[in-house]
Amino acid sequence: MTLNQGSTKQSREETTRYRNFVYDHCDSIDGFQKGRIPKNGLVKTQPYTNTNKGRMYEETNIFYKKYSVSDLNEQAFLKDLERLLGVYQDCAHSYILASDRGIQNSILAISQFNKMVVASQLKIPSSLTSRFISSLCTKPFVILTGLSGSGKTKLAQAFSHWLCRDTSH
Repeated sequence: MTLNQGSTKQSREETTRYRNFVYDHCDSIDGFQKGRIPKNGLVKTQPYTNTNKGRMYEETNIFYKKYSVSDLNEQAFLKDLERLLGVYQDCAHSYILASDRGIQNSILAISQFNKMVVASQLKIPSSLTSRFISSLCTKPFVILTGLSGSGKTKLAQAFSHWLCRDTSH
């Protein structure tokens, strides 16, 4: 289980910046190793392939914990996953607050967006809009899933109108 593993397209500078940002907010996670995965620490799933992706994954990693399938404890695994997701959520929230992506004073901005959502008669919990904005500030895309008619498109449209401050569309 890893945090930031799989970031093959980030530069060394980005890797260092992300790693330092996370370590500033969480210096350690109980039971997890800090830093890059040991060289050649990933198991190849396809023999005889020539790829550098395993090495790139190792280099960009921030925290990791190795499990053995033969003695995997499901409850402990889920507890570790919750712990790692908590660190990710804390860091994502902190990133929004420190972000220079055009959203100044994010708490106020999110509350303004929530007011606009309510005014437009969308019934979307404020916790969902906060997670949606946090995700967009962390990555340039968000995949929304849910039943037809649950508000996925309306949420994205409301956000784009709010961000552009254009009510003509």
